[in-house]
Order: sequence, then C-alpha cells, then structure tokens
Amino acid sequence: MVDPASGRASFSEDTVARSHLVLDIETVLDPELPIAEAGEVVPKERLMREVWTDTFVTDDVLTRSISELRKVFTSNWGEEKIGVVDLRSMTVVKRLPTAAKPNGSAYAPPFRKVYVVNTLGKALTVIDVDKDEIIKTLKFNSETGMPGYDSVARRVYVNLRTTNEVAEIDPSTNSIVGRYPVSGCRYNHGMAVDSEHHRAFLLCGGSRTMTVFALDSDRVIASLPLAQGADVVKFDAGLGRVYAACSSGVIGVYQEDDADHFRKLEDFPVQKLVHSLAVDTATHRVYAPEQEENGDPVARMMVYEPNQKH
Repeated sequence: MVDPASGRASFSEDTVARSHLVLDIETVLDPELPIAEAGEVVPKERLMREVWTDTFVTDDVLTRSISELRKVFTSNWGEEKIGVVDLRSMTVVKRLPTAAKPNGSAYAPPFRKVYVVNTLGKALTVIDVDKDEIIKTLKFNSETGMPGYDSVARRVYVNLRTTNEVAEIDPSTNSIVGRYPVSGCRYNHGMAVDSEHHRAFLLCGGSRTMTVFALDSDRVIASLPLAQGADVVKFDAGLGRVYAACSSGVIGVYQEDDADHFRKLEDFPVQKLVHSLAVDTATHRVYAPEQEENGDPVARMMVYEPNQKH
C-alpha cells in the first residue's frame, strides 16, 4: 500500500511493526546531471546507458563515487578495465586496463588512493585519484573479495575468499603487512568496516554466516546466520546497523549493540537478485537496485526507510 502524502509504502501493519526497513518511494536526483530534468524519475537502466554507452559495468558502480573529486570509479569486468567517470561532464575520461574481473573498491581519502580488487585475477589494483593512474598491483594466492578502509587505523583490508583470510594493507607504502585467518568463515566475499570499533563485517557465503572480525586483535567476535547469495554489505554507524544484500531475496539486517555484542534483527524480503545496496548515513535510508520483479526484468532503485527501534 502506498501513502501518496508521505510517499511511503508498506506491506501490512504487522509487517511494518516487526520490520526494520520500510519501503520509501522517492527519487533522489542531482540537479546538475544533464541527463534529466529536475524532478524527473530516472530509471537505473537509463543512467547506465547515458554514462556507460558501450561497456558492461557491475551493478553497484553508482555507489562508488568520490564526492569531493566529483568522480566515479567503475569496475568494468566485461572488458577488464577500471573506468573513470567525470561527474561534471558525465563522461568516461579513462579506461584503465587491469587484472581479471575488477570488482569492489575502497577509497582511502588521506592517501588519495582507490583500491580495486580483481577477483579472478587474484589481485588488488591501487589507483592515484589525482592522476587517474594505476600505481601498483598487489598479487595474492587467493581470489580477492571486497575491500574496506578503516579510517581510524588508516589501513585497507581485503577479503581473501579462497583462503578464508583477511589481508591488511598499509596505504602509505601500498604493502601487505599481514594476513589473518577468519575462523569458521568460508568464502568471505562482502566486507564493511566499523572504523570506530575496528570491526569488519564479512559475508561468508560458504559457511552462510555474517562474521564480525576484530581488526585490532585479528579474531572472530561473532558469527550470525546469513541468507544464501550474500554479496554486498554496508554499515550505518549512526544506527549501528549492518545490511547484507542477498540475491535469494532478502536484505539481512543486523545490530551492533557495542563493540563486542551483535545480533540479527531480520531477513527483510525483497525481490530476488538484489545483491547490492548503499546506505545514506545522513538520512539512514537504504538504496537497493532491482533487476527483476517476480521474474520479469526491471531496472529501478528501491529506497527503504529504517525502523530505528530495535
């Protein structure tokens, strides 16, 4: 049911009372973008088509922007390149050749560097964001999952998903300073980081667990149930909320009570194949792109309002 006045939709009174996410029908549009009139609803497929006209890019590239630079770095695994998009002109200004299957990325602002994993290439590509150039490629003996940046420790961490480890990178030297086993976790792919408490949230698809890993003591704090098809995970520090997008048709919602206590709140139902999401930490809204509705293809962005009671 949609409430035209508030722009919000819900499934039933009971569902909303229990749920920690509520659908919010809203379009967020940068008025500077030349591809649409102000207030116009822009489908995700159109935005992809206008910016990346001849290249297949991964679903979550729209969330990997560096706001102060007005740039987006995209993982174009169809052509094994990293794209650099100028948001002022909405054009692709560079395509940087890279190792196989460029995937997730993390930005280390003090070092002006973006770290992009190459999952099948078993590598991590380091990009200078001022020069838009690759300055180093780190090699591993494992497929690389998603990276994360701890802004307090000033370290980059990378999932090593076939050896079930986390690697630690020093951005000042772009060197590997440690590799740590993640007990009880198999095939750790997604990663989000709580910098204040030095905690990494790892989506372990093989063991079907959302594993909380202490980056300051290199040990597992908690292992919580995880739905099938987990891919991207995000952390909202303001609410202490963790969201895991699972292509089986749910967003897993978890709560950080403090640095040592975590619990699962729910599996919020969404359309199948939703495997990416982003969190606006100012409004606490969750954005999740859909690519099908009940088996039929669609391309749209869903916006969810969190229930802040937990």
